[in-house]
Amino acid sequence: MSLVKHKKGFRHTWMIPRAKRYLDPYKFSKICCEIEKTLSDEWSGNIENQKSFTKSLENQNLKKQGEQYDLNSGGPRTYLNQLECLGLIFKNNKNYYLTISGELIVSGIEPKKILQHNLLKLQYPSPYSKNPNCNINPKIKIKPFMFILDLLLDKRVKSLNDYELILIVAFGHNDQCKELCIKKILQLRKYKNFKDGLKKILLPFKKYLITSKTSKNTIDKIIDNLKDNANTFGNYLQGVDLVKEVYGSKPKTLEFNLEYLKVFDDAKKNTKYLKITSNEQFQRIYGKYLNKKDTRSLDSIKKIKGKILEKNHMVKLKFFELEELFADQKQIPESFYNDLYEGYSIKKEEVNEIINPLIQNYFDDNLRDFLLVAKSGKKYHLQFEKEIVKIFRNYFGFISHHTGQIKRDSEEGGGYSDILIVSNERNLCALLDGKAIKNYSLPNTDRLNMINNYIPNFNELVLRFEHKNLSLKFVSYVASSINHNSNIQKWCIQISKKCNNLPVSVISADDLAKLALKYKGRDNQNEIINIFLKTGIIQLN
Repeated sequence: MSLVKHKKGFRHTWMIPRAKRYLDPYKFSKICCEIEKTLSDEWSGNIENQKSFTKSLENQNLKKQGEQYDLNSGGPRTYLNQLECLGLIFKNNKNYYLTISGELIVSGIEPKKILQHNLLKLQYPSPYSKNPNCNINPKIKIKPFMFILDLLLDKRVKSLNDYELILIVAFGHNDQCKELCIKKILQLRKYKNFKDGLKKILLPFKKYLITSKTSKNTIDKIIDNLKDNANTFGNYLQGVDLVKEVYGSKPKTLEFNLEYLKVFDDAKKNTKYLKITSNEQFQRIYGKYLNKKDTRSLDSIKKIKGKILEKNHMVKLKFFELEELFADQKQIPESFYNDLYEGYSIKKEEVNEIINPLIQNYFDDNLRDFLLVAKSGKKYHLQFEKEIVKIFRNYFGFISHHTGQIKRDSEEGGGYSDILIVSNERNLCALLDGKAIKNYSLPNTDRLNMINNYIPNFNELVLRFEHKNLSLKFVSYVASSINHNSNIQKWCIQISKKCNNLPVSVISADDLAKLALKYKGRDNQNEIINIFLKTGIIQLN
């Protein structure tokens, strides 16, 4: 199947809201906090309330400062359109309410995961695509972000620059248009000047690219407008880390971030398109999360919203601004508490009552993801390794480096272990190897790699990350599960003896998760090190 039949009066290219062109998950958490605080039963037609919402966004540095001279400005509505398009709010009559996704974000559930989930569910047709200001041809049936990621995983495509994204926005009318899009992308790659190539490719399809407002635009102007829109689709994906920018690329080029391959694969299992009977019905289903059916009454949503006090609201916003917390979960810096006390006279005990549930949600989400990935097998080994890095960094407070993808500069060959961890005192380190394998038995190849490459080469990693004089304290394998009927204990002892009696251990994902729950957020590095100073299988009761 190719392009849908041209229908006058409709848009035939993709469109996405651009109130915020880059999805910063924590900024959207704060915007949802503002929704929770500001939106009331008197939203629609209430200019003062709309201006209050806009001013709240400005005060939180979520929108550029400036007086709204036009009382009928669409500014607030563009933010609402974006939140609606992302499945975070729904409309009932003239008022707006948080969906389950929106409510969870405000409750402290990690916003990036929810935005990833909703982007991959985003579809045309939808209430947004049927909005008069968007008005996409209702015959266009596509999940645009899934479509883009699917193309990036195709060996013929692999990456997409801003100009190539235009072709997808223009020709991706349904799931069967994949081959057509690939054909156009490969055709464009033959041109040295991408814009010249786009003109020749798009000119025969000009009627699909214009609306009543842009019908008199030149092909150059049309391409500029399309590029602006296509770039926003790329920015959305990049903002939630589903894609990453190819380093040094010109023009800007994106590739699939394989760390989130499982997120994409899980989304692919649900190919169903939602039907539209009403805005509220569609948005409630689209905006649900973790298969939680949205049975909330409007009154119950209002009551939940009404329980958030001004003090709570303000502390939560400060919490989401605390980038240090998400970089190193070992402890919350005292400056966070001091600033709230000095500025607002809120005592530490009161702050902890508000933020402890948010921190707990953050921890629980991380461990749940780690265990799910551990059960998913070797295909997701890269994400498994990254989750191990998070546990040693965020739960135990180690300086943690993901090193498995680094190539040696030496011509002698060999490689590095997956992870290097360094104590906070910067006097010792350890090597970890992630094995997303069920019933792991420490086979000969893995033993030889550790003996002949990883341990002898560890100082190269130490220097690469600008550490000095670190002693190697232990090595450990983290496996999805352990084959207790194998000779794994014997092999750990063998490696240890060949490496100057260095402690060598194997721990299962379940037991590492138990350790994380037991020791999270405490000053516990010495205890953790002592646990790993054994040779053999590490098991928790």
